[in-house]
Amino acid sequence: MKTLRKQKRLWSPDLFKEAINITIDFFSTDFFRRLPTEIFREILLMIPTNEYCNLFAINTEWCDVGLSDETWSLLYQRKFLLNNPGPLPLKSYEYLVESYRQRLNDPHVGDKVEVAWRGKFRLETQDVYQGLAWWVAEVVDKHSDVGRYKIRYPGWDSRWDEWVPRSRLRWKVSRNHIESIRVGDVVELWCCGASVPGAWLETKVRRVRHGRYCLGKVISSGLLWVDRDRLRLVSRPSLTHSSEPIDGHQVTDRRRRYSFMSSALAYAGNFLSSSRNLDDDADNDAADPPTDPPTPRGACCIM
Repeated sequence: MKTLRKQKRLWSPDLFKEAINITIDFFSTDFFRRLPTEIFREILLMIPTNEYCNLFAINTEWCDVGLSDETWSLLYQRKFLLNNPGPLPLKSYEYLVESYRQRLNDPHVGDKVEVAWRGKFRLETQDVYQGLAWWVAEVVDKHSDVGRYKIRYPGWDSRWDEWVPRSRLRWKVSRNHIESIRVGDVVELWCCGASVPGAWLETKVRRVRHGRYCLGKVISSGLLWVDRDRLRLVSRPSLTHSSEPIDGHQVTDRRRRYSFMSSALAYAGNFLSSSRNLDDDADNDAADPPTDPPTPRGACCIM
């Protein structure tokens, strides 16, 4: 750090990740073990649950906290009960984990979800968006035995309610401001109207210039430049030239194995300085949507 300051070089996110990897590989983990339990639990909320095995392998203290009844009670409350209040399952680790898994696969009535649809649509502006979009919705009824869910689009009349299969649903995601975004990354663009919540539209970053991002194939009129606060990272090309998922999938590349650590510690610093809570968990727990699902009735469809 002193050398970097003398050379007037910036402490970049990539350099920060490398420092974390070096610390984990060659130095004592006592610093990490002293991370306060409350902060560690908050960090768990921003990490996909299937990454926990890698995280808990670092030391036994983290493993003990991560497998405790208190931690899974917090995870269940933040994931499901924050937006859809209800009773908490019995406070035992095994029952909480099983209840968490079941609810991920089978959302309850009142749960906030997002619905997949591919096509062209227009909000209040004249721009015509196109591609795979995830529309904000709420489960109002369900037939779990056949995997069908009746959803309602907030801001739209109930006549636009529709029944969809589980494969078109995913859990509500957060904006994910911590991860850096580069050229070639797969991202989702937040498309919002004045009277309706809107949708996340999948696209790819073509160029980055002065903190703004150029996206391709999202509007019919051509390229679109947007600010960082309208984007969330989905995946980026790995060293093996294959897509590397960010949310809800296991990371196998060793150099990215502990990539969550830099984000986690960065968040811990923000948490300690501002004492603010995290937004909703950003797990992507639904299966991939069908290639050409039916038209969503919460949008203006462009034929």
